[in-house]
Amino acid sequence: MTLLNSLLALGALAFTIPLVIHLLHRSRFTTIDWGAWHLLDSVIRVNRRRMQIANLLLLLLRCLIPILLAFCLARPVLTGFRAMPGDAPRTIVIAIDDSRSMNASVSGQPSRLQQAKTGLTDFLKKLSRRDEVILVRSSTVDSPAATMGAADALDEIKQLKATFGPVDLSVMIDAAVGAAQQSSHAQTSVLLVSDFQSCNLTKSSLKSLDGISRRLSKIDPRPTVSFWNFGSESEKAANVSVESVTVDSPAVVAGRSTQFSARVRNAADVPTGDLRLVWSIDGVDLPPRTISIGERSSATARLNHRIDEPGVREVTVSVEHADSLADDNRRRIAVDVMREISVVLVDGKPSRRPLEGQADFLSIALSPFAFGGDDQPDSVRADLIRSSEITDTIANVRPEIVVLANVGTLDRSQRAALSTFVLQGGSLVVFDGDRVEAESFNTPWQSDAGALSFPARLGEIVGTPDERNVTVTTIAELNQQYSPWRLLAAANERPLSDVEVFAYRQLTVSQGEAATADEDAVTQEAAGESELAGEQTAASVLMTFGDGRPMVVLASRGRGQVCQFALPCDAAWSTLPLRLAYLPMMQQLVMDLAGRRKTTTLEVGQPISLPTSELKLAGGSMNAGAGKKEASAAESPSTQTRYSVQPPGEAEVSLTPAGESDGSSPRELQWLQTQVPGTYAFRSVGPNDPAENDESDAAESLITKTIRVVEVPHSESQLRSVDPDALKAVAKKVDANIYAELSDLQADDQTRRFGREIWRWLLLALLIGMVGELFLQQHLVGRRSAGAQSRVPVDPPQAVMTGRGL
Repeated sequence: MTLLNSLLALGALAFTIPLVIHLLHRSRFTTIDWGAWHLLDSVIRVNRRRMQIANLLLLLLRCLIPILLAFCLARPVLTGFRAMPGDAPRTIVIAIDDSRSMNASVSGQPSRLQQAKTGLTDFLKKLSRRDEVILVRSSTVDSPAATMGAADALDEIKQLKATFGPVDLSVMIDAAVGAAQQSSHAQTSVLLVSDFQSCNLTKSSLKSLDGISRRLSKIDPRPTVSFWNFGSESEKAANVSVESVTVDSPAVVAGRSTQFSARVRNAADVPTGDLRLVWSIDGVDLPPRTISIGERSSATARLNHRIDEPGVREVTVSVEHADSLADDNRRRIAVDVMREISVVLVDGKPSRRPLEGQADFLSIALSPFAFGGDDQPDSVRADLIRSSEITDTIANVRPEIVVLANVGTLDRSQRAALSTFVLQGGSLVVFDGDRVEAESFNTPWQSDAGALSFPARLGEIVGTPDERNVTVTTIAELNQQYSPWRLLAAANERPLSDVEVFAYRQLTVSQGEAATADEDAVTQEAAGESELAGEQTAASVLMTFGDGRPMVVLASRGRGQVCQFALPCDAAWSTLPLRLAYLPMMQQLVMDLAGRRKTTTLEVGQPISLPTSELKLAGGSMNAGAGKKEASAAESPSTQTRYSVQPPGEAEVSLTPAGESDGSSPRELQWLQTQVPGTYAFRSVGPNDPAENDESDAAESLITKTIRVVEVPHSESQLRSVDPDALKAVAKKVDANIYAELSDLQADDQTRRFGREIWRWLLLALLIGMVGELFLQQHLVGRRSAGAQSRVPVDPPQAVMTGRGL
């Protein structure tokens, strides 16, 4: 035990005052001999002993009262035989959750973030100037933590905004522990400030915490960990949010109607009626509409709209409703509106006769209006070429999709061009045929961008292609998870069951490569979103034959996709091209592959990577035949093109493209600071091409723009707290205490630094002693008064009588 104010403990010497008074005022007795005294001797002896004990107790209480008072003022603390840090300088690691859910407010109270700011301000104001503060934010959990004093930490906390998405709780704790290991002082405390939502804790979090606990045990002295929970009232939050905005059409083509869907969720226990919902395109509001949502349910609002201008456009959905979290009443996506889809058909066996070329049926299916003589434009522009023209066509036309129709052996340069095309974002569709050499497609295609491997291995041909009167199988299963082909099964679950198959190629998808039916949807959503060249995802079997073998296989490769067919795209091996379903089937597939070429909507924290060629395309000047020249101009340093990005609500920032200017690798604009949701506008400023403009305009600058949208995942709008038992399990892993009030946190912090103060208990003992002294004094006075009035004095105050005779 130690004393915080040890000098005041000297006041305990005041106990000598009642002791001296007692000794000075002791009664002096006179002995008187009395013959009948022996009759009262036993009674007087008992009463005298009782009075002596009472007087001693009264003396003890009177001496104890100043001692207790002095110790109360000295503030004794229990230390458990340990050395307490006391006022020694220390390091406070504050890991604060700045995700969107911290903006939620319940029952008219300030938002969780505002409560956290207020509490942290009070906490930091009690720190000394020698103390060190390390601030860790969930939005920048992977960045080095900033070290500062308490005053600077107060300024940083005041500027905090809750705009980020969910973060794994174990990641946040790990970052805080890592910052604690870099502290300047031996005494370190970790304070985790969060609303502890269910989306912050995953199944893998508890496993990760075992390693964090071992890291903590190796730090000497071990940092103390505390959880400050601001989400204890999440069950009272009533929230309406825009859960998602999606494009139902496989691709968005300028001038053609596109269907959009918005899902709005009501998390309240009461239904919401006549909710005003507004769609907007590039900031221009469309006529509002109203929707009604039941309690704890969701509703879907759809929009059919035509966007005439190509480019990346912003589509926004907002609802007007006062609830716990207003930030999620609005959600936006970026939509890539294409002027047309450029498809290059490589015919491996061309013919001048109608419908005898390998790609003739597919060419008609992709551009039906052009072949029908209709004035209405097609969504797809199909260019038919020979295999010898692959390299130049890819460089000049820059198509979205390349189709190999019964193409045999390709040379090394052609394989490298196709490999680079796919890994950098293009889509490759491979149709089989009698000229296809299996070994050529079973071997990875090497290029400077990486190696391209096909999702399915080509095997033997089943059936005899020349015998069309022998049907070996039919087309059976259609993957219902592949949304572009759902319309084929709208009226018939097996729309292609009447197709006769005379021969087909065996496609073998490895066990680790194939995706299950439940994983297909996830695979399709993930396809095309890869940012690393050469990255592979699990293949999806989109269609199977009647014998269960794969017919169509799709997989992501790098930034692009590869789709393999076990059939040719003509009528040589099957009657598929002769069926009505063939046209919508191929149109939807091509539009879906083209629609995945760009990742235009990202989650907060994801880096933005934008090819500089897209800004040229945004200017509308790139077309077939002129693409190579302008692309090289855009990437050539001689043009002195300037690039910039304007984050939401901030000033424009200049960017320098990454990549080689000689064209060996694509030049890209990269922006990593995407912690704030909203629209990020990219711009390029460069000179016009004199070959395409009048001389008077040659000196003018060409300004092109495009956008990317960053949004917060909807899981931040669910406002569901972590199960209390699960949170206790997390706290137990790292030996942490959970607090909901600042006073409890400060009290425990005071105890850890100085020990447990016991002056309150001493004060209680002091009050009890004073009451006991008063009671005992009154008791003694009463007994003396009663003795004085008795006919037989039992305790003469001034005389002592004996039994000897007079």
